[in-house]
Amino acid sequence: MAPARRLDWPEASRSRFVNRLLHSRDPGVPTRRYDHHMQTIPDPQLKLSTDDPPEHDHLPPASPPGPAKLLGSRDIRAARLEAIKADIDENAVRTALSIGDVAARHGVSVRRIRRLFEGTGTTFSAYIREQRLLAARRMLTDPQYDQRAIGAIAFDVGFGDLSYFNRVFRQRFGATPSEIRAAAREEPE
Repeated sequence: MAPARRLDWPEASRSRFVNRLLHSRDPGVPTRRYDHHMQTIPDPQLKLSTDDPPEHDHLPPASPPGPAKLLGSRDIRAARLEAIKADIDENAVRTALSIGDVAARHGVSVRRIRRLFEGTGTTFSAYIREQRLLAARRMLTDPQYDQRAIGAIAFDVGFGDLSYFNRVFRQRFGATPSEIRAAAREEPE
């Protein structure tokens, strides 16, 4: 292996080149200058000072810490999951709502959404189904929708198959949609 060559540049140019190289890769890292060696090395113990050489005036200031540094990674995951859940709540009535659509709207991968829901002990599909079932139950117990057919309510909340709706509704609430509606009609206001 050949020995490293020393750059034969004028002293000021060589120093500026090394400083720019280091600052362009990580502008937030403070540096200590060793002029007798013509190099700049990162020193995490030093703090940025206002008396940096004038040759650094063209560099942008160090950016503030990003969201990952202000919040813990758990907080970021929780915030992202809440945003995704809010999106689902807003669009759950769309029969064609898919995990791919939600992922595209939030700029994350499908796998990322699945992992976020796995962390809560549920799945994307189970969460959508639950939101749709809750919306159907609200409509069935609301006197405003008394004249609306149960099948129409199922389609209104995003279910595309009436027999599937009836099956999962009964599993979730322990009663059929018509039984829930009848019980709501009998309750005194």
